[in-house]
Amino acid sequence: MVSERYAYDERTTLRSEHLKAEICHRGLRLASLRIAPFGHEEELLATLDDPSLFASDDHFLGAIVGPYANRIAHGQFSIDGQAFSVEPNEGPHLLHGGPFGFHTRLWSKADGHDANEASFRLTWHDPTGRFPGQIRTAITFSIQDATLQLNIEATTDEPTPFNPTYHPYFNLAPDMTPAMAGHVISINAQNRQVMDGQGIPTDAVEHMSGDTTVYNAAAANLSHPLDDSYLCPDGVVSQISHPDSERILTITSDAPSTQIYTGHHLGDDTGEWPYVRGAGVCVEPQHPPNSPNHPVCGSTILYPGQVFRRRMAFTFSRQR
Repeated sequence: MVSERYAYDERTTLRSEHLKAEICHRGLRLASLRIAPFGHEEELLATLDDPSLFASDDHFLGAIVGPYANRIAHGQFSIDGQAFSVEPNEGPHLLHGGPFGFHTRLWSKADGHDANEASFRLTWHDPTGRFPGQIRTAITFSIQDATLQLNIEATTDEPTPFNPTYHPYFNLAPDMTPAMAGHVISINAQNRQVMDGQGIPTDAVEHMSGDTTVYNAAAANLSHPLDDSYLCPDGVVSQISHPDSERILTITSDAPSTQIYTGHHLGDDTGEWPYVRGAGVCVEPQHPPNSPNHPVCGSTILYPGQVFRRRMAFTFSRQR
């Protein structure tokens, strides 16, 4: 039997002249993403140096989350008139695929890869039998220059909600000071969904004017924590910048929305967790939360015979 620690030790490394990524085979966690701006590597993620800690991580650090990213209210939904109720893992709600989601599974690496590309596969089913379908997913990671790209494809043998995303916590500060202390975040959204107190969208939206700054540590009116869903019908273009170091991360995707989360639930009071609250920023291209019940950006139900495809890219640059 493979130990939890060994599963997180088992990694694939991809690199280009500018970037180096280490991907754990369990959960496809991005365990490290390093840039070499001046001949030495610097970490770009809030991550864990001790792989054994990933086994107890409940913040989805660097993981592929699915089959359904974000929340499904009360873990309940219907497909073509058939009701489903799945095991919740965040109070009464299902979050990021639940306790048996993609982030917990050991992915198989496809035979053959080069220094800058690798593919992984997973055949997933819910061991409780409550989440429908056997889902076959393939994810290809590639690095070109200063860009990390993911291409996701999936099929199913039964109709099922499907909406995966990637969950790295980015921190562009060279000294890894808390990300909420020095970053600026913008998004090309047309609307922001108004949430209830449990992260479930209400029917209300807040209109936005395209390329909008939604977080700025230096501005009092824009320095509040975020865990919000932004609607981007033309595809996601979001930017995280760190003005002091002149670093910029641009996230692009063909997804119709993105969740932006500033990591304010990171950290605990035990002294064992290595990060404080706000240590990293997540930009998660996806469909909006609770879409199986309220499909504001189209259906998230994947049917047999269909092929789900999603692309997302993370590109690093410097201010000029």
